[in-house]
Amino acid sequence: MQSRGRYLIVFGALLSLVCTPASEAQVLYGSVVGAVKDAQGAAIPAATVTITNKDTNLTRETITGTEGEYSLPNVLPGHYDVKVSLTGFREFVQTNVPVSAGAISRVDVKLEIGALTETVTVASP
Repeated sequence: MQSRGRYLIVFGALLSLVCTPASEAQVLYGSVVGAVKDAQGAAIPAATVTITNKDTNLTRETITGTEGEYSLPNVLPGHYDVKVSLTGFREFVQTNVPVSAGAISRVDVKLEIGALTETVTVASP
């Protein structure tokens, strides 16, 4: 009789493991992605893309690829300023870009020819 009781306890424990729904992984980060092009639509490689968290002032940086694309994964949720710069072009800044956990925020950029000291600022809604 004791072995039957142990069997029922083990069976019940195994049954509870099998019947428990799988927990979904909690997503804590978002991403900022985009493409950088010139006024004619040509890709701009090697541009520096910097994002700055408005609350913490922490920054992350990347360089655009051969097709002008960039990706900053694993970004903490918050509001960010996105700055794109390259010698020979006006600096581009988009302010208040929202980043949410599990979401991708896209910021496509058109750089204008000009001095690096000139800045084009776009405010996000």
